Amino acid sequence: MKKFGQILILLLPWIIVGQFQSGDNINIRDTIGDDVYLAGDHLKVDAPVVGDVIAAGNEIQIRDSVTYDVIAAGSEIWLSGTVGDDVRIAGGEIIIDSEIGDDLILFGGKVRITEEAIIRGNLTVFAGDVDIEGDIEGEAKISAGTIRMNGVIGGNARLRTNDLWIDGVFEGQSKLIADELKLGDQARFYGDIEYWTDDGEIDFGNSLINSQASFNEEMVEESEEYPVGFLGVATLGFWMFYIISAFLLIILFNWAFRKFFPKAANQVNENLWRSMGFGLIYLFGIPLLIFICFIVLVGIPVGLFLLCIYVFSLLFGHLIVALITTYYLNNRNDKSWNFWTISVLALAIAIILRLITLLPILGFVFSVFIIAVAFGSIYLAIAEPYKRIELKT
Repeated sequence: MKKFGQILILLLPWIIVGQFQSGDNINIRDTIGDDVYLAGDHLKVDAPVVGDVIAAGNEIQIRDSVTYDVIAAGSEIWLSGTVGDDVRIAGGEIIIDSEIGDDLILFGGKVRITEEAIIRGNLTVFAGDVDIEGDIEGEAKISAGTIRMNGVIGGNARLRTNDLWIDGVFEGQSKLIADELKLGDQARFYGDIEYWTDDGEIDFGNSLINSQASFNEEMVEESEEYPVGFLGVATLGFWMFYIISAFLLIILFNWAFRKFFPKAANQVNENLWRSMGFGLIYLFGIPLLIFICFIVLVGIPVGLFLLCIYVFSLLFGHLIVALITTYYLNNRNDKSWNFWTISVLALAIAIILRLITLLPILGFVFSVFIIAVAFGSIYLAIAEPYKRIELKT
């Protein structure tokens, strides 16, 4: 376990040395010469950041320059400061109103890339509603319910949507899959087009500039499922969103139970097998108890209450395991890690645990074991004070 903890520290020094801030309202007003990690309700960055910005919150506004990457997840996200490298965002409503030095990857409900926006790299979007008015210098891959393209795409484009409105410029080759495709007066295609629409062939008219459009009925098969390339990006987006949301939850759990987790970690160290035993009773006994409560009409409210607790514990079990493991390493090796070091190491452990649990059969067995030990140690930590009272009496 000692070597495992040392490996985590070696792998994540860039996170540990970064600056962390959490709270309901955070406003960065002074220049930060390092990476910054933000978690809270309302987050604002109104000063230059000479590093990365990683943020998770309800409303996020980044209005000044970021030298390297931006990774964010939230309800409403507005990016208006220049970014030197990549941007990866998952949110309900996303507005991009800035110059981005490299690739832009977005997952959201509503996405708008304003007229002032310039994307120097590639654009990848999964969203419900996409509105593009700015310039994309690289390639564009977009899958959405509705797409309005009024900007410029410099590289090749691949668009998949129900409703597609084009009144912008495509400088590269294009593949368009749309149930309904409409062209505006300003639509221009400088590269060849391969397309499919529900209405069949359409007239591209004067929009073709030294290029040709070909209707391909075989593309309809692609309209029923996402291309392999999109699936890869979706996986990346899932992990990005998972890491940010997991970090936010770890911060919350660590803040709320930081006095209790060390006690549970001590139980793992002193009573590993007892912890696993009590944990297995919880994992397999509670469902049986819930079933009995639902059979007995009087017990239905109790059954619903137990079901909520049980589902909650399973959903966030790996994060609790990660925190207890981190406190175990801290206690076992006589460390004095602070709040943020423990939170970051717990995130690293949670990611590793999640990867292991993806393994077939072995992953399930491992997941049951670690969650059983964690929940059993929590029970023993809760029961220990009462046991001492009984011994005194």
